[in-house]
Amino acid sequence: MSDLPARVAPAALPASEAAAYAAGSLSAATRRAYRADWADWISWCSQHGHPPLPAAPEAIAAYLASLATTHGRSALRRRLSAIGLAHALAGHPWN
Repeated sequence: MSDLPARVAPAALPASEAAAYAAGSLSAATRRAYRADWADWISWCSQHGHPPLPAAPEAIAAYLASLATTHGRSALRRRLSAIGLAHALAGHPWN
C-alpha cells in the first residue's frame, strides 16, 4: 500500500481512523471554519438544552432552521458538514 497517493485512504481503515484521515485532508481555512461552526453548534445546543454529541436529527434540523433566515444554503451545508465530521471523529454514527 505504500505506492498509494498520499491523499487516498486505505479501504481497511476503521471508520474513526478514516474520519481522522479525512479531517487531516481539509485546508487550514476549512478547519478554521469548521471550528467556528462547531463552536456555534455547541453554543446553540447549550442554549436549547440539547447534547451536541451525539446529536438528535431533530436538534440538527432545528439548528439549521434557526439559521435559515440569516445564512445561505452553502453556509448551512458547511455547518452540517462540520457537525457530521465531529460525529465521525468521535465515533458516532452519521448517515
